Amino acid sequence: MGNVVSRNLLSTGTPVTPAAVTKNVLKLARQISPNGTPDYLKIELAEPIESFSPEACFKKVATAVKAQGGSIQYGWLIREQAGVFVEGEFHAVWRRPDGSLIGLVPTLNGELDVLFLPDAKRVWDGGEVEHRRMLLHEKPCYCGTGLPFHMCHGIADD
Repeated sequence: MGNVVSRNLLSTGTPVTPAAVTKNVLKLARQISPNGTPDYLKIELAEPIESFSPEACFKKVATAVKAQGGSIQYGWLIREQAGVFVEGEFHAVWRRPDGSLIGLVPTLNGELDVLFLPDAKRVWDGGEVEHRRMLLHEKPCYCGTGLPFHMCHGIADD
């Protein structure tokens, strides 16, 4: 289940880990990886991360595998912005030698658990992987942010 940080941030408009696996989360999961099942994972930090780069999870997990064994599990962090969209961000977690999955990189908003969808078909080749987004509204903004028009460019300047 999503942690308290996730549930509290939903009201701010920041995409966060869903508090529950909803039908919209499952619909996105089937689009990304038809045979995968999303599950909640804990984030374990051995040391602080100085900066958040898109490659941080891939590098951190590769280091853990080299030092402690196990393997890299590629997949997708599932997040949502309440009433706007559900998205998947390509990510890597550590599969420990005992088979358990652990996240090694903190989220930008400090969540201690995340919703992760394993993907057995995709591997990271060093390049950027586009987020997979499923809009939960009918009229997205023309600018391409994925936000509804009324929350983006439709806001009147006061």
